[in-house]
Amino acid sequence: MKMDGNIFKVIPSNLGKRFGFCVYGDVDALDFAKECNLKIEKAQSYTNFYPTEETDFDVMFPVKKFKYMDGFSPNLNKHLHIGHFSNFVLAKAFQKMGVTENTVSILGDTVAGEVSKEDALSKLNSYCDTFDFGTHKYFASEMKYSGTLTDGEGQYAGAKIIQSGDDKIVVIKSNGATSYFYQDLALAEMLNAETLYLTGYEQENHFKLLKKFYPRIHHIGLGLVKYNSGKMSTRLGNVIYMEDLLSDLMKEFGDEKLCYNVLIFIKMYNLNKNQYVTCSCCGEKQCNETQLIKAISDSTSVNHFFDLTDMLAVLNSKAHKN
Repeated sequence: MKMDGNIFKVIPSNLGKRFGFCVYGDVDALDFAKECNLKIEKAQSYTNFYPTEETDFDVMFPVKKFKYMDGFSPNLNKHLHIGHFSNFVLAKAFQKMGVTENTVSILGDTVAGEVSKEDALSKLNSYCDTFDFGTHKYFASEMKYSGTLTDGEGQYAGAKIIQSGDDKIVVIKSNGATSYFYQDLALAEMLNAETLYLTGYEQENHFKLLKKFYPRIHHIGLGLVKYNSGKMSTRLGNVIYMEDLLSDLMKEFGDEKLCYNVLIFIKMYNLNKNQYVTCSCCGEKQCNETQLIKAISDSTSVNHFFDLTDMLAVLNSKAHKN
């Protein structure tokens, strides 16, 4: 018997005798409990499930597996900011949960910017090494797609396009530069397998089109990180750089991996204030990457906005409290 893992909630520590899960309402759970080796108890309107030494969590919470995941593919023409770090945290969480067998990244290197490709790549590699995020890196300039392209006409003159029904998509611009769609076509063609993409929610239509060409691709849209009540923008200067934030956190906590966990805590605060778990040793509210994924899955809106101003205020209050 299968049950939807999303209906399970962690039993609040002030109500439960020990760690367990609960489901509200009448559920026919005897077969499920037997299959997963769970002990069950009725508690008024709830059914409580308590793990045993033989509990099979893979059966209880089956995770869809993907051959590949592209979850963190920044451009190399600018400094990484906290919005990039938000994506990084989510991609690492999915990776740690075993959602994907392989992680890949297409690094943008087709447009010159405020930082050299070499410096940006060096900094990116240092973050990946420090925070244990492994990914096979491809460069956008090296991606090649072998499918049929058409010469554009009219407003598309000089460009190469690909067509799906009435949709015409520019894949090679008139200046010879490839578009994001071309690069994703090339990656999908090369991987030719079940692939999960974690990118901004605003790219939803992009991936719906891509799926018409390669049905085995899947997309989860991520919300934006807002700062000063607006979208973060390097061009407008409305941005906090990842390096600067980590530097400030290091002054408070002195360890880069601890700083990473602090940022996960603050991100959790914005996702869902009820998703904290309480440490049995010190009673402090904590969180981890598994709770982070659960908070996302429980969110009522995929296009969730994280207000960095609020995040930093919480962080500041925690630092002064400690």
